[in-house]
Amino acid sequence: MPTLAAITLDPTGGGVALVARLLWQVLRERHADATLRTMFDGPNHPATMPEKLAFGAALTSAQVLGRTDWVLFSHLGLAQVQNALPAPVRRPYAVFLHGIEAWNDLGAAERLALSRADLRFSNSRYTAQRVMTAHPGIGLVEPCPLALPPSDASAPRPVPMDGIGPHAVLVVGRMSASERYKGHDQLIDAWPQVVSAVPDAQLVMAGGGDDVPRLREKAAASTAATAIRFTGYVDDAQLRGLYGQAAVFALPSRGEGFGLVYLEAMAAGLPCIGSTDDAAVDV
Repeated sequence: MPTLAAITLDPTGGGVALVARLLWQVLRERHADATLRTMFDGPNHPATMPEKLAFGAALTSAQVLGRTDWVLFSHLGLAQVQNALPAPVRRPYAVFLHGIEAWNDLGAAERLALSRADLRFSNSRYTAQRVMTAHPGIGLVEPCPLALPPSDASAPRPVPMDGIGPHAVLVVGRMSASERYKGHDQLIDAWPQVVSAVPDAQLVMAGGGDDVPRLREKAAASTAATAIRFTGYVDDAQLRGLYGQAAVFALPSRGEGFGLVYLEAMAAGLPCIGSTDDAAVDV
């Protein structure tokens, strides 16, 4: 009777939530009695202290009372719950590693939770190697490359977006001040040169985040401002429409641990521009 511990499965949670949904799908297929514990169920937001405490209490009691045999944590930060449990009642657990949250400097609690895990696995060879290099002695990290779910006949039909031309370059990803390594700034900087070569080229940035206002302001100051468009958050049907309309997908990131958006773009037949400085090489 395994348990998946996740931040949220809500689509607004970005790539971390999407990976959690994939893990939950596989767990349910293999274990009919699997249970799910999420910190919150609605749109992604910084977890409040009451939410954190309730999440920790639920996981702790499940292990103490024998209501789970082992726990799979979909994010390293969540696994710190295990530090509060003594060895006799602490169930075996695994931690899925996404990338930058695990290869950056870790606090003592995160390092302890990672080193105690019975299984550490990551989304790519790149992430596994980088985490082990950054934290010698934590133990082996097994790469487990991601995949898209099987095609679903009931998936929403693509919804095209008005005003997208034949030479649109699409960027998909959360625009967060803490994740400025994804390449949005560099694409805005480069866009005047792109437009000078391809006059009807468009840069279409899909996604939300706390860094959107700054990027909008930067784009508005560009000489290619009229060729840069922000869509805001898009649902699955709109995203499928954008993939179908774009000519190229670009995410010249310097810090992706994997990047499921590359798979989504390739599944739609789009050529992808990535980086040689992160896991785009693996993908």
